Amino acid sequence: MNLRRSMWAALAALCLSACIIGGTGTDTENGMTNNSKNQDPNSLEGITARVTDSAGKPLAGVTLGLFDPAYRPDLGPAPEAVVANKPESLVSDTGGYVRLSLKAAGKYVVEGVSQGKTLFFDTLAVPDLQRSAIYTFRARAQFAFRGKVRLTSGLRIDSGRVFIRGTGRMAKVDSAGGYDLGLLPADAERMALGARFVSSPVTVLRAAPGPLSINDTLNRSPYACKTLSGDSALKAATPAGTWTESTPKLDTATVNTALKSCGDLQEGSVIYISGGKSPTGGQPTTQEASLLVLKGTDSTNYTSPKVLAAVVAPLSQCVPSLGKESTTYAVEVRTGAAAGDLVVEDLAASCQEP
Repeated sequence: MNLRRSMWAALAALCLSACIIGGTGTDTENGMTNNSKNQDPNSLEGITARVTDSAGKPLAGVTLGLFDPAYRPDLGPAPEAVVANKPESLVSDTGGYVRLSLKAAGKYVVEGVSQGKTLFFDTLAVPDLQRSAIYTFRARAQFAFRGKVRLTSGLRIDSGRVFIRGTGRMAKVDSAGGYDLGLLPADAERMALGARFVSSPVTVLRAAPGPLSINDTLNRSPYACKTLSGDSALKAATPAGTWTESTPKLDTATVNTALKSCGDLQEGSVIYISGGKSPTGGQPTTQEASLLVLKGTDSTNYTSPKVLAAVVAPLSQCVPSLGKESTTYAVEVRTGAAAGDLVVEDLAASCQEP
């Protein structure tokens, strides 16, 4: 009887040591496994991982990768390995087992890969290397983690990368905003998705006072608008800015008059207003400022009351990082018809819709 009680106490302690808390957002119910086909779990010492399918059957030939949860694959090669295993020893055997030689106790992200497909991401939390434990990782349903990256500002991405922190997964963003992280577990979208990018305007326009002729009418804008390129566009898109938190509210009439000369405005465009009356009101001035078009105009029917006017805001306040590389974890995976598309929040809080 005493021997039986001792065995149950040891088994309970072993199960408790195999529990993990939090981590990737894709954690399974890891714990003790007793149904090996080629090994007696009670004979396994140290830290052991076991890989199974969704039904609990062992999976062989799955390669494990372990990462520090703070690791960012966009910053270069992974740091020194967290395990002392040789690469070939990190592949599951016919019972689904992998013996792990961790260099230190702690929390790690585990990735299971088979034939180029990631079967799971999960968290391995080991409080004590001296206590033997078996952690079970289950394969999950997968989907093609690819699509387009869209900035909420409407600006376009000149260059960039998307990545999953704590893993080796990273993909470049192409000139059309597309990315492809490959086949991943469907719940990978709940992990620490990050985006590192440089943005630029869809187009840059300059609105400035134009010469008036005898044929001009009161309905015609006194401003002239033209598209800028090269150095002129760069200057307009990265101004020092004339607005601060304490400046007056934008003079809507003046701004609308300047924008009218530019016709249809596309979201993500930058309007460079120079000369004439200051966009913030007051006396005529030579001050210059740039506005970001947050919502474009709807020119499908100018006689309809549903026509939308362009919504603009100070560029230097809304996207202070324009033209500079920035990193954010404010990334959401769009669901529905555009599943896999990433929406990246790059607007300052003061410019976001309530």
